[in-house]
Amino acid sequence: MVQKIIKTLLFTIAFTAYAQDHSKVFHLHDDAEKQLKQAIKRVNEQNIVEALNLSRNLVEKYPGFKLGQLMYGDLLAIHSNVQPIINKKAIDDIRNEAIARVKFKPKYNNNLIPKSIVKLSNNYPYVFLIEAQTYRMYIVKNDMKHPVVVADHYVSIGKKGSGKKSTGDNKTPLGIYTILETLHDDDLPELYGNGAYTLDYPNTWDIEKGHTGYGIWIHGVPRDTYSRPPKDSEGCVVLSNLAIDNLKNIIALGKTPVLITNKIIWLTPEKWELQSKQALDVLENWRETWQSLNAKNFIELHSKKFRSKNQNYSDRKKHIKRITPKKEYINVEVNNIDMFLYPDQKNMFVAKFTQDYESNNFVAAGEEKELYWKLEKDNKWRIILEKM
Repeated sequence: MVQKIIKTLLFTIAFTAYAQDHSKVFHLHDDAEKQLKQAIKRVNEQNIVEALNLSRNLVEKYPGFKLGQLMYGDLLAIHSNVQPIINKKAIDDIRNEAIARVKFKPKYNNNLIPKSIVKLSNNYPYVFLIEAQTYRMYIVKNDMKHPVVVADHYVSIGKKGSGKKSTGDNKTPLGIYTILETLHDDDLPELYGNGAYTLDYPNTWDIEKGHTGYGIWIHGVPRDTYSRPPKDSEGCVVLSNLAIDNLKNIIALGKTPVLITNKIIWLTPEKWELQSKQALDVLENWRETWQSLNAKNFIELHSKKFRSKNQNYSDRKKHIKRITPKKEYINVEVNNIDMFLYPDQKNMFVAKFTQDYESNNFVAAGEEKELYWKLEKDNKWRIILEKM
């Protein structure tokens, strides 16, 4: 009997193999998803009456949740022995959302840390980490010892997936971005729901790689909708209005980082601490080498592919050779260090920090600097891109 029920329920066909595994996993700040999984658990327990009651409560509380409406309609049809009415396009969209929601299995519950976040200073109370292939945004808190995931939200991304490279490709970019501005719902079309947060796409690395496009936001959904299918935007990251509202209290404009990656690798605290130390050692070696006045060794820390706003490798090499003999001493201090592995780039990390520089003939204090480090074929880390 239960097999007939499960085959009839369109939402269960998509993910019944996963429902048993994740029925006890409830995620912060998404009560609709919690109720959905409770109802699915009752279906798998053959308790259709209780599943129907739970799904009724779900759609009464979240009338715009299309996945919940489909489940409730199918349960009603089964309970009344009536064949459900099928709209294939709508069912496919909801089915894909169902797969994304219930197949998702959080790993941070096992005290694991995302590898992408290498080190955080006091600059960032929170980081938003988006995993495109699972359609999830993680809210990561900086607790000063190591990053801690405190919540996660289902998201929709571009219609063509991730990896944006050009205007109009309907893809969500992969990279490290900053939230620049809040756009309030009164100033936006209904499409954006309760508000939007703008990102600085294209960033320094995007521009270096020739990526084009604009208007990549994190935003909500129309008020008659709870959520959208996994791949449904023109490149933006789309959350429920409830999630958008939850973010308002933890966003620091011009500071909060947003990392968008295809897949997150999770580390134990011990391995994460080792990675953080190794990255800090790379930066410290750069600082000490600069202070040493050894022009040859300092040049060696730059990739042949090096770029800055005004220099390539040849320009930087000439610059170092020209000014180093004029220096009697160099003191460099770095503070507020933040480090991230760069998404979709093998063996590359970016270090962001505040630099204080002093020499016998020049002083520059409080400069914001970004160094993009690449592990090259000889197994040495070198600077491939610099931003000041």
